[in-house]
Amino acid sequence: MTRDDGEDDREAVTRVELGVMLLSALLTVALFGLVVGAALTTPQAAAPTATVDRVETAENGTVHATVRFLNRGNTGIERSQVEVTCGDESRQVTFANVPASDERRATVVCPAGSDPTAELLWWVDP
Repeated sequence: MTRDDGEDDREAVTRVELGVMLLSALLTVALFGLVVGAALTTPQAAAPTATVDRVETAENGTVHATVRFLNRGNTGIERSQVEVTCGDESRQVTFANVPASDERRATVVCPAGSDPTAELLWWVDP
């Protein structure tokens, strides 16, 4: 069938059809862009922390320091090493298999009169 202007009806594309096609194409490109952007950017997890949570002095004068290792990230930590400094001496504590958003504690015995501090040396994500 032919219209009065000589154009075939099958070849005629209305403005509505053209608008729907352009909108669909833009939506498809936007979705692919969103997927590619999400794949290329990895969210930064919060770094774990190590602190001396509690200090108690025993009857013999030694200091018992409770070290708290906190994994604030959204993935587990396979292993970590924490150094506890007790005045002139230091000790190292290894924490293993700490799940996401969880914590572990360890107690370290320090010499009498020391003020223990904890420092996170390294950690390994799975």
